[in-house]
Amino acid sequence: MITIIAEKCIGCKLCEKNCPEGAITVTNNLAIIDYSKCTNCGLCATVCPKHLIKDSNVEHLPDPSVVVSMNGPAIK
Repeated sequence: MITIIAEKCIGCKLCEKNCPEGAITVTNNLAIIDYSKCTNCGLCATVCPKHLIKDSNVEHLPDPSVVVSMNGPAIK
């Protein structure tokens, strides 16, 4: 399940803009998840600049700034 640490949300709307299901809305600088639309893809967690969105189904979501090579180590 995706959760947001709401009291620290800065209202940047990156999660809202990147959610492929339209499950997140930002109102009054607060991100809100519509769980009836959320598919738990975790994309919102990867774009949150404050790392306030967590996916309890995985221990660690990849940093979107890291490029992973199939033949070698991750490259920043």
